[in-house]
Amino acid sequence: FILGNGGQKAQGFLPKRGSFIGLQTDIPLIPESGISARLSAGTLKYSTNQYNNMYAAVIGGFWNNNFTRRLELQTRVGAGPAWTASSCGLDVTAGASFNVILGNNFKVRAFADYEGAASVAMEGWMNSVIAGFSAGWFL
Repeated sequence: FILGNGGQKAQGFLPKRGSFIGLQTDIPLIPESGISARLSAGTLKYSTNQYNNMYAAVIGGFWNNNFTRRLELQTRVGAGPAWTASSCGLDVTAGASFNVILGNNFKVRAFADYEGAASVAMEGWMNSVIAGFSAGWFL
């Protein structure tokens, strides 16, 4: 979901919709917290029916709160560069996920992330909420 001023979307300054795919890793430093890194790529569609690819590399921190051996809540924040073919800028993220640990090294999660990006080509920030499910292995 891309949040923002409808007038800026209609004029083509902010995208109307988009889709993203990413790869994220969490590197524990101390129990229950550490460094989180994410690479993502996405396609943004503007009201002028133009498409633009956006790429981002974000690094930050994560914190786990274990409720039981199998249930945990994870929060994370990060910042890094974002770029398109015509400009570059800043990308900031914050998110939370509810994780269910299945087996010794496998977890599934439901997540919601806020992402804000600004670049020279955009007037203001592109704000989006990304929600979904993921699964992964951990050590």
